[in-house]
This record gives sequence, structure tokens and C-alpha cells, in this order.
Amino acid sequence: MNKNNTLLSLTLASSLLLASPAIMAHGGSPDYVPIEQALVSSGATYELADDNSELRIRSGEADIRVPVGDTQALYNGETVELSAPIRLHDGDILVERSFVHDLFKDHVPQTVSSEGRPHPLDSLTAEEISQASADIKSSENYTDNMRFTEIRLADPDKGRVWDWYFGGSHDFERHAEFTVLDGRKVIEGTLNLASGDILRWEPIEGAHGMVTFDDFMAVQTIVSESEAYKEALRGARYRGHR
Repeated sequence: MNKNNTLLSLTLASSLLLASPAIMAHGGSPDYVPIEQALVSSGATYELADDNSELRIRSGEADIRVPVGDTQALYNGETVELSAPIRLHDGDILVERSFVHDLFKDHVPQTVSSEGRPHPLDSLTAEEISQASADIKSSENYTDNMRFTEIRLADPDKGRVWDWYFGGSHDFERHAEFTVLDGRKVIEGTLNLASGDILRWEPIEGAHGMVTFDDFMAVQTIVSESEAYKEALRGARYRGHR
């Protein structure tokens, strides 16, 4: 096949790739972003082959080759599975939002773990949960009849996490997200764990809170003390002895 036919075939293949909706490995639709946005925190550089057939990425000692339209890449010669293929559109290179994670998840710099730094995505400790509960209860918004259904880590900015992932130095302020019930009302909020300040207190209109353990216990008490329930039991015992 001559050079012109090769370029024509690649152009047609790119057009078909762009026209066909991509499907991710888990069955969902991919969320594409420009490659510059995906790589900004990794410090990696990239270059598209002259014939638009392959993307080459360099990051430290890593040499990564990603065929356009393929769901496999080569990381220093080792095969890496991608969530979705690279796409070309109007001269832009588009990659799925998890592209960097797919490439580097098995090649994290060892300095990250050997330094013993806490991971910014570490779950809240028991002490942090207890402190968050105390801070929320002491706020002017909280009343004694409210009940907690959730206290968890608020996800930090993904860009800063990726920068940290590749060795960057960041002091992450740990925030907690929480949900409380005020009767039938659902309230969500965010707490700064360091200062104890509530950053968000938001009643959620039209939402229904989850059934809590207290609700189960209340139902059991109400039913067991109900005259109708007692009468039904007496009737069942009577019928059983006839």
C-alpha cells in the first residue's frame, strides 16, 4: 500500500472512531478531556506521530506508546489496559479522564510510599469522626433531635492529589462531609477538620433520609406495645389451642 493510501486509511479510521460512540470496559460512556488537561499534574510530555497513528508519552524513565483507537498501551514495553481509546477531533487529542491513572497506577514512584506520608484519600480515623461529630453538635445549626446518618472524608481536589501522587508537596486540609436528619428533613454539610468550622450546611429539598438503627428499634417498640399487636397474638394463641 502506497503512502497516500495509508494516510487515507488512517483518516477514514479516525473518522469512524470519532463517529462511533466509545464504550468503556465497565460498560459506561467515557468522559473525554484534552490530553493537556489529563497530563498537567504528571509532568509528562507527549508527541503525536506524523501519521496520527500513535501517541508517545515520556515521563522520567518511562517511554509510553499509545496507538490511536486502541485500548492497550505499552509502558516500557509492558502492556497496559486503558478504560477507553484515544480519540482525535479537530486536531485535538482526547483521552478518557482516567487515562493517567490507567497508565501509571502500577508504576507509582516508590518515594511516595517510603516517605511514610499519609495519603490524602485516607479514610477518616475514629478520632476524626468523633471530633467532627462534636464540632457539628456544638454548632448553632445543630439541635438535639437531629441524627447522623453519615460522616466521611470530603474528596480533595483531584489535580492536587495527582500532583502529590507524582511526588509534589501539598498540605491537604482534611474536610468531612456529613448528613444529618432533622425529622424528615435531610441536611448535608462540610466541616473543616482542622478548624472545626462548618463550611456548608444545606437542607436538601425533596430528599428522604435513610432508615437508621434507631428507626428499627422504634418500630419494634411501637409494634410490641400496640394493643392491636397484643390482640393479634392472643388470637393466634387461641386458634392454636383449638
